[in-house]
Amino acid sequence: MTKKKKIIIVLICLWIIFFSVDLYLTQNGKYPIFCIKYNGYNDGGTTEHLGFGYKVICFNKLGSCGRIQGISNGEMYDTELYTASYNYMCPWFTSYEKAWKRVENKAIKNGFDRIIEKHNLQNVVIY
Repeated sequence: MTKKKKIIIVLICLWIIFFSVDLYLTQNGKYPIFCIKYNGYNDGGTTEHLGFGYKVICFNKLGSCGRIQGISNGEMYDTELYTASYNYMCPWFTSYEKAWKRVENKAIKNGFDRIIEKHNLQNVVIY
C-alpha cells in the first residue's frame, strides 16, 4: 500500500471516529467536542457547531405555546413558559429554520418533560 493510501485511510477513520463521538453526544443531549461553535441566536441560547461535513444545532429556545399544570408537593403548579431544548445533527448546509421545523415537536416535548421531572409533577395536564 502506498503512503498516500495509508494517509487517506487514516483520515477516513478519524472522520468516522469524530462523527460517531459527536453523534453519540448529540443524541444524549450533550454538546459535540469535535465541532467549532460558529453561530449563536438570541432565542434562549441556541448555538450552531460545525464539524467536518456535518453541523450540530443545539436548540435552547424559550417559548410559550401551551400551558402545563400539575401538582407538586401538594401545591398547584401552573406555567406557560418552557425551554425547548434538543440537539440535532444534520448536513452542514441545513438552515436553522429547516432544522427547527424537523425537531420542533420533540424539542417542546423535551421542555415539558424537563419541567415535569424538575418539579416532580403529578396529575399533569398540558394544553
